[in-house]
Amino acid sequence: MSSIVDAVQFLESDIDKIQNELLDMLNNSGRSWKKILGSDPHLIINTLEGDHRANINDFIIKDAKGKLYTCEHDIFKATYEPILSLI
Repeated sequence: MSSIVDAVQFLESDIDKIQNELLDMLNNSGRSWKKILGSDPHLIINTLEGDHRANINDFIIKDAKGKLYTCEHDIFKATYEPILSLI
C-alpha cells in the first residue's frame, strides 16, 4: 500500500520560500525548526525522535500521520514519486 506525504526540498536559492512552507507543515504539529546560515547552511527540524538535520537539497517530509523527518535527496528520489494535487 502506498502512502502520500507532503514534502519540501531545502534549496539554498529558496531559503525564504522554504521558511513559509515549513511553517505550513509544522502548523498544529507541536514541532519546531531553526535555520542555520553561513558557510554550511542547514535546517534543524525538531521531530518526535529528536533533532534532525536537513542539508541543502534534502527533503523535509510530513507523513500521513503528521510525523516529520528529513530525507537525503537521492533516497527521496528513489523512494517517492510526485503526484498532482487536484485540491
